[in-house]
Amino acid sequence: MNKLKTGWFMTLGLIIYLCCPGYATADNTAVDEVDFFDLSIEELSEITITAASEFTETPLSVASSVSTIQEKDWQKYGARRSNDALSHLPGVDFVSIIEGSQAIRIRGYSSVAPRGHAYLLDGVPINSFAFNTSSYNMNNAGIYGLQNIELIRGPVAVQYGTDAFHGAVAMQSYGADSPETRIHTAVASNNMATLNLRHTSDFNNHIMNVSLQSLKQGDQEQSYSWTDSSANLSGTGSWENKEEFFMGMVKLRSQIDSGWYYDVGLYLKEEELDNFPGYGNFFGTSLRDRDLFSNHNNLQMVRAKVGHHLDNDIDMEVEGFHWRSGIRDHRWRQYSDQRQWSKDEFRSGINLTVKQEDNPLNTRWSLALP
Repeated sequence: MNKLKTGWFMTLGLIIYLCCPGYATADNTAVDEVDFFDLSIEELSEITITAASEFTETPLSVASSVSTIQEKDWQKYGARRSNDALSHLPGVDFVSIIEGSQAIRIRGYSSVAPRGHAYLLDGVPINSFAFNTSSYNMNNAGIYGLQNIELIRGPVAVQYGTDAFHGAVAMQSYGADSPETRIHTAVASNNMATLNLRHTSDFNNHIMNVSLQSLKQGDQEQSYSWTDSSANLSGTGSWENKEEFFMGMVKLRSQIDSGWYYDVGLYLKEEELDNFPGYGNFFGTSLRDRDLFSNHNNLQMVRAKVGHHLDNDIDMEVEGFHWRSGIRDHRWRQYSDQRQWSKDEFRSGINLTVKQEDNPLNTRWSLALP
């Protein structure tokens, strides 16, 4: 994994600094604390919501219960992972499950089974078919590579399928419109360090966004005790909960006022989770020292969208994606042999959408063909 991360850092770094000159700036922007209830009607109307329907909505017009989290919000709460940005929202909770993953609970639904919630990255569903969740293959999407996150409470299965029976999380990746280069680094007292780079270049109204993220968490030394009454044994141990994470994203899109437009993206992710609690932690203290998990997961994804503005305020879009996800699961049991399990998964999709925002009948409509 270290060789892979180094190689991608070098390759994408050369692309940025040789092909896309810019000025580097430190990310020391002050965070303004604004209460949602203090916003005026005009300010509420400026907040856009894109995940709840085929049309751009505002908090005043959207039919669902939706929360939008911006970068300034998760900075205020000190979030280091994508799930951290959601954990402070009303009606949202996370439960630790196996392999260092977390299961989201919206309005109290879900226990240790992380199903019933759809996760999307730039409109692409990233839930695994094998597990009906993204908790194992995309537990962390990298907070510094995101522009905003929208959380939909309640069923949206009509739009996103059965995975969204109890809600959906739609993540929008970094997408600045003007040239910039931002570097962010942080070191925490719990043996964690992050290094992140974001860059935007403008090639005559063709915008390229690049985001590189890395996170490393050392041994957390989370102690536990265990007792095996059948063998009259007891003792103590510790979970290391070590983590290494890398994610790179490159997007190219048009910003032209003509009828045609496009948006393409490439996404690469690698993550290693080592020595986390396994199934044994759910069945009392006797199994804690016998069942530990390590997980190596990765994701490679490409997506593309082409659209055209037609007459009478009608838009037509064709969007497709393909991704590959791999999971390598290593289970260690003190009194039995080690076990290894792996799962590779591929998912593709293409859809055509035609919609009209406004017409003489004052009715919006959309037609989608998957």
